[in-house]
Amino acid sequence: FLPCDVMGRRVQNWIFAHYYFISQTKTPLITGDFYLKFHESLYTQVSYLCANLTPARNHRTIELYAIFMTAVVFPEFQASEEWLEFSKRELLSNLQNDLLDDGVQCELSTDYHMLVLRNYLGIMTLAKLNHIDMPSEMDGLIKKALEFALYIHKPDGDIPSFSDGDSRSFL
Repeated sequence: FLPCDVMGRRVQNWIFAHYYFISQTKTPLITGDFYLKFHESLYTQVSYLCANLTPARNHRTIELYAIFMTAVVFPEFQASEEWLEFSKRELLSNLQNDLLDDGVQCELSTDYHMLVLRNYLGIMTLAKLNHIDMPSEMDGLIKKALEFALYIHKPDGDIPSFSDGDSRSFL
């Protein structure tokens, strides 16, 4: 396996691709054999992620999002309920550990802050769309991160590049 954050992003991308190749087509675009291998690979990768999470920060957030997303989108997996509870618990812990008191992500990179926030907003959206209760404390923590995001955008819509990251717009 490649590093876990790479695996987490790959799992997310595969699930987004699944939506278009399977859920949005009238005629399957892939064979049953391929689909079975796809499921087996997803299951193996997410099982590996659960046991080998990055200890902290934005890479861990990516990995936890992948676990959460897999549990929600593929409830037929034997471990889905376990993955869902695990990811909910760890996502809250991750937020508590990674956000400073003012809501800024601990790596102090404007770009990482926005990427982490985008992941959490995706998680919360997926939870809401699927009627999944998330820990209530997450809302307050995300609101603090959103407030920082609001004020960090320059008048042209870009964020300044502080620390490791790019200058771009997240409006």
